[in-house]
Amino acid sequence: MLQAPPPPVREVPRGVAFVEQNVVVLSSDQVVRGHVEAAVAAKPGARTVFVSAVQGWRPLSSDRVVVIDDEGVVDADVLVREVKARNTQTRVVYLAARHSLGVERKARQAGASWYAIKPAPGRDLERVITRLLRS
Repeated sequence: MLQAPPPPVREVPRGVAFVEQNVVVLSSDQVVRGHVEAAVAAKPGARTVFVSAVQGWRPLSSDRVVVIDDEGVVDADVLVREVKARNTQTRVVYLAARHSLGVERKARQAGASWYAIKPAPGRDLERVITRLLRS
């Protein structure tokens, strides 16, 4: 029976403290997942955690960035509040499937660090994730 090869080991440059950072993606959108994964792959100590079913998910203190895709999610702003209540330093990226000023207002008031309208903003999303991991 063939076994899968072990995951690649990421080397941490000398002088850099190793702190694992989770980038949680609450989305089943493969395009969103791909862009986030591309940004995280270049960051030593960061890993992508994909969550398909939002129901039952709870934020962790090790979550550095949480990407919330509100498609099919009721009261996604409540998720933003839960993330910020758990760790005020966690950055939240909010992707709105059905944009309105009301949705944007709720997301920003709840603590979203970055708000965008779907379809996913592609390379911009990658750049934002990279910047948020650096901050």
